[in-house]
Amino acid sequence: MPVFDTRNPNCGIIKTSDFDAGQGLSDLGITDARNVILHCDKQSVFVRAIRASKVAGFTGIVSGFEPADQQVGGLAKGDEVFFEEHHVISMGS
Repeated sequence: MPVFDTRNPNCGIIKTSDFDAGQGLSDLGITDARNVILHCDKQSVFVRAIRASKVAGFTGIVSGFEPADQQVGGLAKGDEVFFEEHHVISMGS
């Protein structure tokens, strides 16, 4: 099981969204996001299909990596992962 990097406690989650001019970003929770980015060994892991876990935290499906042709932490596309809020670097809705 990979160990995800912990986000700097002085930094919030970067949120991105499709919105019209004059609209602000909504205050969506992690389970409302279409995807999140986690870091493992300082490399990006893209996760989709986010759900609240039966225990604390979240689960999701790995959808890619950055750099794209590289695997991170022994993960492959399609793997289910567990993570917590302090692991989330950014989220998109």
